[in-house]
Amino acid sequence: MQDISWRLVHDAVIPYGKAGYDTVVHARAFESGSDDIPVVVLGEFGDHRGRPLTQAFADAAAAAQAALYRRGDRLRFVHHTPHGQRFHEVRFHERRRTTVFYHRGAPPVRRGRSAHWSTSATAVTVRGARRHVFQPPRWQQDTPWTFHGPSWTELRVEGTQTIPQARSAQPMALFLPDLLGDTPIQVWPADRYLPSLIGGATARKLADARNDALLPHTPVLF
Repeated sequence: MQDISWRLVHDAVIPYGKAGYDTVVHARAFESGSDDIPVVVLGEFGDHRGRPLTQAFADAAAAAQAALYRRGDRLRFVHHTPHGQRFHEVRFHERRRTTVFYHRGAPPVRRGRSAHWSTSATAVTVRGARRHVFQPPRWQQDTPWTFHGPSWTELRVEGTQTIPQARSAQPMALFLPDLLGDTPIQVWPADRYLPSLIGGATARKLADARNDALLPHTPVLF
């Protein structure tokens, strides 16, 4: 293992991505006493909902950058998956700082003098046809950072024999020797790894609100 000592300097539950699609992640940042680039571990909770974090990791990294390192420090990112306790370092081809805020949505549909975003579908049954109008999400970019071109490399994990058993209330320690040396990182079984465990009632309310805002991927037409 490396001789460099790392310390945990940030430990928080943060929202990321697009409302209606993404929820929260567990962000842990480690720093060393040298000039090493900080390591940020983004954990996908055991009850993860919304887009898979593999599809939204760039948004999660941008949120962590904005929340923890606003000055723009260079960071190394790690994706932690509690199912199987796997860790991947995620590298990006590009990151950008921007001050442009914008909305996305479907093409505008005009009704009378007003215009709004909408999509529609028509369900045809033996009882006739019914038209359903859905309001897709409108969101505002809430971070000045964007990350592009992620690639995953699985990290070597030591101490796997100490992975906690299901329903265990106590965390156990694993090691990422190629990244954090002999500094342990706590893990929980997936069924216990929840926002409330990390951030208490405040994190639970935040996660619940984001989960409640998720849109169905396949709308029920009738």
